[in-house]
Amino acid sequence: MDWLLNPLNYEFMRQALTAGMLMGILCPIVGTYLLVQRMALLGEVVGQAVLPR
Repeated sequence: MDWLLNPLNYEFMRQALTAGMLMGILCPIVGTYLLVQRMALLGEVVGQAVLPR
């Protein structure tokens, strides 16, 4: 088990693990938000095309 935790003795490994976990949490959230916004904008475009002002 020591071989598994041994790399965490280095500061850059702890920072890399923290950055990887942060990106793993934030990227799906931002991606989902952008996808929802794009779908909303697409619906607005279709609505404007069907019912022009």
